[in-house]
Amino acid sequence: MDSAVGSEWQTWTDEGGDTGYSIEYGDETLLVYGSASPADLQELIGLLER
Repeated sequence: MDSAVGSEWQTWTDEGGDTGYSIEYGDETLLVYGSASPADLQELIGLLER
């Protein structure tokens, strides 16, 4: 997933179908994950990048 900040978002999934996203921003790493759907998490990421 392309990003307006930092590098490109990386997508992570597990065998149970959970999804998470991470991005490196400077020397920090931001994680976005939870019980929400991938579409909802991507919407949240869009809000974070504003």
